Amino acid sequence: MNRLSTIFLTAGILFSPCVLHAEDVSEAATFAHLQEALAKRLPTYETKGKPFREVMADLQSKTGINIVLDPELFEKGAADVNINLSLKNVSVKSIFKVILRMTGFIMDYRDEVLYVTTEKSVVADVQLLTKSYDVRAVISPLPQASDTVLPNSLAERELIQDQQNSSSLLGQETLQELSGRTSEGKRQKEVDQNGLTLVELIKGHIEPRSWATDNRFSISYDRGTITVTHTLPVHLAIVKYLKGRE
Repeated sequence: MNRLSTIFLTAGILFSPCVLHAEDVSEAATFAHLQEALAKRLPTYETKGKPFREVMADLQSKTGINIVLDPELFEKGAADVNINLSLKNVSVKSIFKVILRMTGFIMDYRDEVLYVTTEKSVVADVQLLTKSYDVRAVISPLPQASDTVLPNSLAERELIQDQQNSSSLLGQETLQELSGRTSEGKRQKEVDQNGLTLVELIKGHIEPRSWATDNRFSISYDRGTITVTHTLPVHLAIVKYLKGRE
């Protein structure tokens, strides 16, 4: 890889839960320096209505973090939005999170700098992966008490009596086939409903905004399998989520 895996700073979460890869020791050391700088606490921090670009320049000066603004922000005038903050005993990490929440921007860590841009710009450059997952072990219903009849029990004798009574109207083979088809159809319907519910749970727990805001991301269920098109971090999160439900 040419750089550490993309790390997003957003209003709700500072780093995405993806695995970091460093091509060499110096790159890993630079990222460690970034983490230290983000953890640094400032006794006070005020912006007094300064434009966003000036606030970023000030933070770069105070922390030593390399910060670059996407030229698109200047074209649309977004870099000149005024920021009003008055904070005490706050970490640099929290300052960034508050500002990102106010502006709607995100930060992408690449080539040893924090690159400030829009979510749309970053997502356009993200590599998508499509993968299918066998989820039958997750969605198959457990046997119900009503589905199990113990040998030599009262329930078994009543079932036999019901079958004998019904056999006068239907042949024994026809009765068994009908019962089997009904039971299997009911079970499959329940499995499929569980599959659709699982899809909604994944969309609600893992990057919920992405499924609704970008039509390149998708997840669907069919016959015991879910098929997902998304980024690698999301696929890793889905694998972990499914293992936790088995």
